[in-house]
Amino acid sequence: PLARWARGVFSFLKQRFAQVTNPPIDHLRERHVMSITTRLGGRSPLLGDGSEPRALREYESFLLFPSALDELEAAGACVVGANFDVGDGPDGLEDTCRSVADEAADAVRAGAAYVVVTDRASGSDRCPVPSALAAGAIHHRLIKDELRAQASIIVDCDDAREAHHIACLLTNGADAVCPRLALETIHELASTSRLGGNLDPSEAQRQFFAAVEDGVLKIMSKMGISTLDSYRCAQIIEAVGLGSDVVELCFSGMSSPIGGLSMIELGADVINRHHDGWSGAAKLVNTGI
Repeated sequence: PLARWARGVFSFLKQRFAQVTNPPIDHLRERHVMSITTRLGGRSPLLGDGSEPRALREYESFLLFPSALDELEAAGACVVGANFDVGDGPDGLEDTCRSVADEAADAVRAGAAYVVVTDRASGSDRCPVPSALAAGAIHHRLIKDELRAQASIIVDCDDAREAHHIACLLTNGADAVCPRLALETIHELASTSRLGGNLDPSEAQRQFFAAVEDGVLKIMSKMGISTLDSYRCAQIIEAVGLGSDVVELCFSGMSSPIGGLSMIELGADVINRHHDGWSGAAKLVNTGI
């Protein structure tokens, strides 16, 4: 490998922009015509006769605090755990992506209007599935089964911490994101006065949200998109370094011109990163390739 440390899945996803010399929208000066309002819940069929309108939960942003997830779970959300046992080896990643997609599809058929995919159950013996893979697998499975409009996908994850990460999740299927670890880290830093000044932890978290929102608006503006509803699930990204099996399962229809890492190789990377995080010692997993 050319790099000492394996990169996360988000590093293999690149934003696509309009090929013009000036941005189609200036997200700073034209912010009043842009919207990141998010509505969660199942939608009524557009072409159905006599369909009753469904109640949707409306949020000012695509970023949610953990308290909002608690409200959704209390309202009957299906919580799908995106993690696998370390003992499953690299194959566990693909198997888990398929199993969470099956679980989500069954829940939506049963009437669930919210699907929360989370890696909260990860620990010393369980590896978290990269959120981009888990959310993408669920999104494309629901599309395949003609269930996508019946539920919203909310991602509760630890690996999303930048505007690019959040944008990749949104454009490939997520309706909203809770960057749990980023929020916990900011709270800890602010509580111990390591962010400079006398910044309140809650205010620090709000500033983080504002920064990520501004970053996503800038990404949207470069494609001339003014509302999040038009960017969400539009798949305005391409893969650079992901194999065909990864694209087929988690990013169906997305361009990946040069190929790259397979699911088993990504699984090995996930296990290595998990081992480094819990033991601090490097232990390379043989992919058998």
